[in-house]
Amino acid sequence: MKSVSVYNYDNYRDFLKGIIKENKETRGFQAQIAKSAPCQSSYLSQVLHSSIQLTPEQALGISHFLNMDENEKEYFVLLVQLDRSGSIAYKSWINAKLKTAKEKGKDIAERVPSKTISNTENNLTYYTAWYWSAIHVILGIPQYQTVPSIAQRLSLPESFTEYCLQQLKALNLVSQKGPHWERLVNHLHLPKSSPLTGVQHNTWRMKAANNALFGNPESFHYSAVYTMSVKDYETIKMQLQDLIVEIRQRVDRSPEEDVVSIGLDCFRL
Repeated sequence: MKSVSVYNYDNYRDFLKGIIKENKETRGFQAQIAKSAPCQSSYLSQVLHSSIQLTPEQALGISHFLNMDENEKEYFVLLVQLDRSGSIAYKSWINAKLKTAKEKGKDIAERVPSKTISNTENNLTYYTAWYWSAIHVILGIPQYQTVPSIAQRLSLPESFTEYCLQQLKALNLVSQKGPHWERLVNHLHLPKSSPLTGVQHNTWRMKAANNALFGNPESFHYSAVYTMSVKDYETIKMQLQDLIVEIRQRVDRSPEEDVVSIGLDCFRL
């Protein structure tokens, strides 16, 4: 089932039409949505093309079928309640709830389970240079679990690689068994409120820029500047956030064979 982000919509009918269109190659997809409501397919068609409304209970059933997380479910049901409401005060209250749910949905940390490093001093160690996280994550690949193999793969001195591993061990992120090292924590997240967030992004952007200078045909780099509407900007930003979640889910299922850096940028000038 192909997904469409509910946060891109301010009307639940438009969202349902969008996800049905996205899954038009799936036989009986609209009928499956109706069954999950539950309601007749003819009733769902009337909902989509007339003033007939879904109930909040039906919306919740559909949200289960679409595998929404708890925040997405709340947002979708609130959209139904908004369209059903005839009270200006109630609509205003729902719109405030929708705004909160949408902002929460934009936060990657809310959508992808991750751990954080406990204190500022440890953050200063881990997030101020690219090689800390590179050495940390590469330990998931069996052939890169010794100092010489890691140092060679990342073009670092062996003595410095050993030092970094010992520091990561002190942070309880890795462990050592003889000459072999193992990763204890898979995913870390630096809260966007942290003063080190800009530093972390900058270290990897600089690494990416250096990589681009060599013109490696296996690498991919893209930068552009556009003019667009505020609405399209918000839509594109949400699409990128959805893509990050999809990437994380794919990475979680992927066999660990190589170490890769991915960076996505979307910001107003």
